[in-house]
Amino acid sequence: MRIDALTLEGFRNYDRQVLTFHDSCNVIYGENAQGKTNLLEAMVYLSCGKSPRARAERELIGFDRDKARIMVAIVDWNTRREVGSGTEAPTGTWDPEETTSVDEGPIIAYGSLFIDQSSTGGKMIDVQLPLNYYDTKAKPSGLYQIVISCSTSAYGDFMAGCKSNILYVDNFEWVY
Repeated sequence: MRIDALTLEGFRNYDRQVLTFHDSCNVIYGENAQGKTNLLEAMVYLSCGKSPRARAERELIGFDRDKARIMVAIVDWNTRREVGSGTEAPTGTWDPEETTSVDEGPIIAYGSLFIDQSSTGGKMIDVQLPLNYYDTKAKPSGLYQIVISCSTSAYGDFMAGCKSNILYVDNFEWVY
């Protein structure tokens, strides 16, 4: 595989960097801690879908580049799931885009919205979260529940270092 161009945005120490490459030979050089290894890591990640250095994808996100996230899921759980968070690594978290079930039971459907910029004038913005169904034929084994999660720090303050996000949420409406 040949990479002709690469755009990095919010990757490790790169705010935004657009690179084009010569088709025969390229030399990457610079002072220590300027991003040479991060550039190579981005190329490996692009070609293999996995980082050779990071254990979790959120480690690839640059410092203070967090996003807010609103997530909703329809679940078939008979017990409550406990989640802990703060300045340490969270416990009990799950992402319905990456898993179809957890110990408490299956995730039937989910919707997710990342918010990476502020609204103008502090105005509320109406959004819709279309649901992605994992199973459209499943019958509930217990009681279907709706899980709604709103986070000003989708990747965790302990990881991204962002402590100034504010998210106001008002009026959820379930339309089916």
